[in-house]
Amino acid sequence: MKKKYFLSVLFFSVIALFIIIQLNLPKPPRDTIRGTFQSKMDQDNYFSVQLTFESDDTSFVQYHEGKQVDSGTYKNTGNNIYLLKSDLQDTYIILQEDNLFYYYNTVSSKPIINDMKLKLTAPAY
Repeated sequence: MKKKYFLSVLFFSVIALFIIIQLNLPKPPRDTIRGTFQSKMDQDNYFSVQLTFESDDTSFVQYHEGKQVDSGTYKNTGNNIYLLKSDLQDTYIILQEDNLFYYYNTVSSKPIINDMKLKLTAPAY
C-alpha cells in the first residue's frame, strides 16, 4: 500500500514539476506580428494611434484618430525586433512578451513615443 501511495505522489510530483518548468520557459521569438495595437491615452498622448499588422503579407497600416496616415511593410530582424518601413518612416519596435511595445511616432506633426498595447488579435479593416 505504501509503495502505491509513494508511486502516485512521485508521478503527480513529476507532472507538476514538468508543468511549472514549461510555464516558466522563455517563449521563442515570433516571426510575424498580427493584430491591432492601440496607444494608451494619457495626458501626454492626447490622440489615438493605431497600428494594424497583417502576418500574411507582412504589411502594416497606421491610423491617427481613425484616419489612415501611413502604410508599409515590416520585417523581423530577430529577438522580437521588427523594422517598419514605409515612404514616411523606417523605425524599429521591440515586441515584449505581454504584447506591448514602445513606438517612436515620427509620422505625427510632433514626434512622440507611444506605449502600444494589443487590442485585437485579428486586423480590423
